[in-house]
Amino acid sequence: MAEDWVRLGTGAAVGGAAGAVDQVVQNRDDKEEDRRHKLAATDPAFLKAADKLPMTARFGTYYNYGVPLATVGAVAVGLLKGDTALMALTAGGQLAGRQITHSVTVKARPIVAGYSVWQRQGGGPAPPLAPPAPPASGSRLEF
Repeated sequence: MAEDWVRLGTGAAVGGAAGAVDQVVQNRDDKEEDRRHKLAATDPAFLKAADKLPMTARFGTYYNYGVPLATVGAVAVGLLKGDTALMALTAGGQLAGRQITHSVTVKARPIVAGYSVWQRQGGGPAPPLAPPAPPASGSRLEF
């Protein structure tokens, strides 16, 4: 009975550690994307406001796909067996699934300091807002 608790605790610890590292890596990638978007306001060589950080520039891509691939390779050559293999494959699947979901669902982050950069370049009143987009054809707005 005690062995079951040890396996459960080990699995929870490994999953928690993998998730914590994933979150730290994702936070680092988000900070880099914010930094590049702030520079986009002054230097057009960087990302446009609507662009995401490329997948190859994200550390999360390498961590979230590299760990599962390394785990599959370790199981294939027999380095990981039994419960350890199952635990590692589960954690790797979680990481890969999280990266796929993040890359598909997260849109580019907006420029954080866009107004302050514009304000420093000449001041004056704020630029006018863009008009609202017309409704899609075939849809009706009712109040």
